[in-house]
Amino acid sequence: MNKGCRTLKARLGVFLLCITVSLFAGTVPALGQPQVTAEAAALMDADSGVFYFAKNAAERRPMASLTKVMTCILAQELADLDERVEVSPRAAGVSVGSIIDLHNGEEIKLRELVKAALICSANDATVAIGEDVAGDHDAFVRWMNAKALLLGMSGSRFANTNGYSHPSHYSTAADLAALARYSLRNPLFAGVVRTRQANVRWIKPQRNEQIESTNEFLHSGFPGITGVKTGTTDAAGKCLIASVSRHGRNLIAVVLRSGDRYGDASQLLTWGLKEVVDQVACTGGEYFTRLKVRGGRLPDVPLGAENELVVSLPREELVNIRKEVRIYREPVAPVKAGDRFGEVIFTWKGQELGRTGLIAGRTVERRPWYRTKTRGYF
Repeated sequence: MNKGCRTLKARLGVFLLCITVSLFAGTVPALGQPQVTAEAAALMDADSGVFYFAKNAAERRPMASLTKVMTCILAQELADLDERVEVSPRAAGVSVGSIIDLHNGEEIKLRELVKAALICSANDATVAIGEDVAGDHDAFVRWMNAKALLLGMSGSRFANTNGYSHPSHYSTAADLAALARYSLRNPLFAGVVRTRQANVRWIKPQRNEQIESTNEFLHSGFPGITGVKTGTTDAAGKCLIASVSRHGRNLIAVVLRSGDRYGDASQLLTWGLKEVVDQVACTGGEYFTRLKVRGGRLPDVPLGAENELVVSLPREELVNIRKEVRIYREPVAPVKAGDRFGEVIFTWKGQELGRTGLIAGRTVERRPWYRTKTRGYF
């Protein structure tokens, strides 16, 4: 067994009914929410991107091997996983933490390195990945930072491919959840991070090594677990990104510097699966406001929701949904039933849950020309 790598994660008005609340301002979870040991944590809906739980989620912290999520999704997007990689002295010289014991001059496919990095968290594999994909490890790290900017990860910076502690290497629980959400949309990535065991095969020399996931969640029997990645260093503490898919609900939990990372993640995911429920925010045709129609036979027109909108929230938070009505143009006759004049946006804690158009509920014909011409004389 190689060192640290065991064998066998938005004039006419804007009607604001919305209260903006910073999701990440509070550090103490509300009553009824999970109480986790982690110094920073987040629970996100992988489908909508809405955060249901946050504890110091915008705080920059070391991320340890959670780094490898970025390393590997970038490799999968930018390179041919079947290309042959020749191991460099730099990659072979990595000896701290989990490794697969790469040797200078060996040849191995890129997909095998990605498997090793994600499944058994091999640090030497990530150096080889960066060097192969970008031609230079440090150039690849610059690509990682560029990708982070593209993904809106404003609280993150990378200094290496594997998560070794460095003053300029950090992320946030919120950023890491967003990164995992993005990465899990890639079928190849999603397939690897839910793999419990695999064989890593070298081309030259020909040899195999069986590896086992460092993510104990995959071995725990927790129903619906789909990944993602563990991370541990002295600076970062015990960290975990965990994802679950069950009963049509897809959730991502992140815990950083946790006293019980699997217990914390289990609490978050279980709470989310139990307490997050679907709610009809509005029904199709539901009345919201009315607008004066310029030049119309009728003085105004009612506006209703274009479609039914269903949102997902913790059940105790349903009363806290806020509505924002936005009107984009003035109704000028003739108006047809179904014409769109704005939209209604539903938010919770400053996060958008969904939106639907606001449409005319009836037809308003143009006022006859003779009524317009004679009005000033009588």
